[in-house]
Amino acid sequence: MHFDCHGRWRRTFLRPPRLKIGCAALAASLYSVGCATVDPGPDRHELSRLVDAAVDQPLPSTVQCAAAVGERVHELLSAGLNSERASEVALLNNPRVLSGLARVGAARADVVQAGLFSNPKVSLMLRWPDGGGLTNLEMNVAQNIAELWQIPARKESAERDLRRVILDTAREAAQTALDARSAYHRATRAQREQALAEDNLEITRQLLEIALARREAGAGSEIDINLARALHLETELRLREARLSVVELRAALARVLGLTLNPREIRLIDDAAPPDISPINAQAVIRAADEHRLDLRSARSMVQAAAARVEYEKTRFLREIEVGISAERMERARRADRNWTNEAVWATAEEGMLALPSLMPRERLQTDWVIGPTLMFELPLFDLNDAQIARARYERRAADAVLEAIRREVVQDAWIAYERAAVAWSNTRFYAEELLPLEQDSLVLAREAYQAGRSSLLAVLDAQKTLLASRTGYVRAQEAAQLAAIELERVAGCSLQTLIAQAPSGDAQAPTSQPITPAPGAAESPENSQ
Repeated sequence: MHFDCHGRWRRTFLRPPRLKIGCAALAASLYSVGCATVDPGPDRHELSRLVDAAVDQPLPSTVQCAAAVGERVHELLSAGLNSERASEVALLNNPRVLSGLARVGAARADVVQAGLFSNPKVSLMLRWPDGGGLTNLEMNVAQNIAELWQIPARKESAERDLRRVILDTAREAAQTALDARSAYHRATRAQREQALAEDNLEITRQLLEIALARREAGAGSEIDINLARALHLETELRLREARLSVVELRAALARVLGLTLNPREIRLIDDAAPPDISPINAQAVIRAADEHRLDLRSARSMVQAAAARVEYEKTRFLREIEVGISAERMERARRADRNWTNEAVWATAEEGMLALPSLMPRERLQTDWVIGPTLMFELPLFDLNDAQIARARYERRAADAVLEAIRREVVQDAWIAYERAAVAWSNTRFYAEELLPLEQDSLVLAREAYQAGRSSLLAVLDAQKTLLASRTGYVRAQEAAQLAAIELERVAGCSLQTLIAQAPSGDAQAPTSQPITPAPGAAESPENSQ
């Protein structure tokens, strides 16, 4: 329900030029208030800073230039990928990262829109006198002034939403970078397993040659030759499977990196040594997560946005209060330039017979302008916006609950991630320092005993299989340690360097040790295996 209240005064012969000048001045002032530009540059800098804090890898500044992106990606691929270069390629080339940047720009546009006044309303009415003459002209210009107290709350809500979008986008970009590093370590694990299979194939070939030489010398049997040949063929089958796994996991890496090239063309530089997490404990991870986790910060921003939304809805009990100015020019009938034909027809119709128009001269009419302020507002009789205020309050409660749920999940995630990383780190040490050296020595002794005729080939085969299984286990333990470290970064919401720097000294739970060296026989694999 609306009530239109007009206060008017009458003024005779108001000059139209003055009215035009006033309208032009009003339009210019409103336009100067409404002018705004959308500049997402500072938001992108903030986004890059958040990604850098999360994964120690800033969002590249060339992400908006397609030519620069292609050149940088080609440069990184040509140099060979390690974990850091893989994450940089993902941040440069993954379309989902570009989609997040577009969402940030859209949210910035919403903030700009929230700070603008709505356009003024203009109405124009023309009414013609039945006898001809100057038309009646009425013009109204009105502006909603309720936005004077609505805009601050509306803009606050939009800015909170923008902050949430920036945090969500940074979290997605950081997750993409971590996914690229995980895919890289899986691909390098497959590459190392292929190298192990190739080494083992060579060992089984040498073992087969030894068995053949012993038979020629009269000390061996056909059974030993068949066992050695079967092991050689089985190892060749494992090598084929390892080559297929290399292609599959490189394709998975290329998918995360947003590449369309042949997976075999990706050159990997193996940096297999897992990071040392001994200075970290679970409590340090929990504290870091509470400070750095982007989903937690996004949930807090969502709570703040919901609170701002409540305040905004409270200002909307009166949605519109329009003030403006109204001007009306009175109509003026014809004077000397009477339409005698129309008047004669009208007189004939009135008399019912042929008649002439009246010869009485008409009164000369004077043109008047009526101008004055207008006020139109909404009567809050049926809708006081209580429903929307209640909705906003319930959304605030939901946001609080989501924040609390994430907080509780983070605590358990931190404990699990820490324990997994500690166990993976311990397993790599166990393989490198105890198990692999022992089994390497056992294989050497078994081969020497077989060549000397002191043991059967079965002992050599058992030692060879055991060593192969342990080498594969060591490679997978290294991969598990790398992936556990990446998961630790994801849970903590910051890089390992930041996590170690913030961990209290002397408060670590994991045992300290020297850096892990490659196990005997587990040499670094080639940079590019087909």
